[in-house]
Amino acid sequence: MRVIDVDKTRDNLNELIRDNCKIAPLARKMGISPKAIYKWFEGKSLPSLDRLVELSGILGCSLNELIIVKEI
Repeated sequence: MRVIDVDKTRDNLNELIRDNCKIAPLARKMGISPKAIYKWFEGKSLPSLDRLVELSGILGCSLNELIIVKEI
């Protein structure tokens, strides 16, 4: 069974976002609070599927590049 590797996905999102944009402008662009993005960074939550699709467009990458999966 394949599942999202939450820790690796969190680390991946942190790196991609920090390398490509600033938190406050990204949050405004996505219509969310910066706190939501910091929750992603802290591993308290992951973006919804809709937010991941939106984020992939903003960052210019695919969903496969955002989400890390593992076999269990």
